Formats: sequence, structure tokens, C-alpha cells
Amino acid sequence: MMSKQSGSSADHSLQNFLVGLLVGLLSGGLLALLLSPQSGEENRKTAKRFVEEMPEVVKDEWENPYSKTSDFINKQRFKLESSWASIRKALQADRIAKAKQKEEDALDASLKEGTPTEATVETPAEENGATV
Repeated sequence: MMSKQSGSSADHSLQNFLVGLLVGLLSGGLLALLLSPQSGEENRKTAKRFVEEMPEVVKDEWENPYSKTSDFINKQRFKLESSWASIRKALQADRIAKAKQKEEDALDASLKEGTPTEATVETPAEENGATV
């Protein structure tokens, strides 16, 4: 069973957090205005333009809340598919290189052992010195 004190302490912590957040936002905004390289009039024009554009931005997001999410997902899907294609291509090239190396190793080993392979077998005409 929770005591009233623990609930009150949580409310007090939330209140302190919100007050700190508000003070931080106001302080940051004030410092941004004071340290801005723009003149006061330019800052007011920028702020006015922001406030005027905000309803349109909110309206767009309200009417189509998933558009940015959908765009993000589609871009990530494209990147993933492109990466996967590159990985498949690299794996295929690796398989081919390993197969070629295996063939070369087998040929080298057979040449060292002196066993005939397709590359070293002489035809009867070559044995007699005849040209084909």
C-alpha cells in the first residue's frame, strides 16, 4: 500500500522538473536572442514567420501523420536492399575466386605429383613429334 507521502513526493519531483524545464527554455531562448548575429528586427521577422507558418505545418502533420515515417521507412528499405545486393555480389565474387583458387591448387598439386591432367596429357600425335 502506497503512502500519501510517496505520491506527494512524485508530484513534487514532477513539478520541480517542469519548473526547471521552463526556466531552461526561457534562459536558452533569451541567450539565443542576445547572442544572435542578427539584429532585433531580423529576429522578430524570423519569429513572426515561424509563428505564421506553424499552423500550416501542424495542419499538414495532422492530416498526414505517417508521411515522414513512410518516407523514412522507404529510404531505409532502399538502403537495405542496396546493401544486400552488394553483399550478394561480393559473396558470389568470393565463391568464384575460391573455385578458381581450388582449381589452380588442384592443377599445381597434380603437376607436382606428376599425374596427368587434361592440361598435361599428350595426344598420340604429339608423342611422335607430329603437329596437329
